[in-house]
Amino acid sequence: MASEKEAVLAAAPSDSPTIFDRIINKEIPATMVYEDDKVLAFRDIAPQAPTHILIIPKSKDGLTGLSKL
Repeated sequence: MASEKEAVLAAAPSDSPTIFDRIINKEIPATMVYEDDKVLAFRDIAPQAPTHILIIPKSKDGLTGLSKL
């Protein structure tokens, strides 16, 4: 039986960059509000509130351990 991490990685192949990868790599313009070595925060292009900010991890592996919390 595959581990949880292997199952997640198999379900979402990482061979092609996502839109978020492209924003992190500055290939797609975004209005950045915060950035450090672990996360990037930027304004949503279709805000649902006066202040609508997306915060994304820079590491793709960061979400696989959430079930252990």
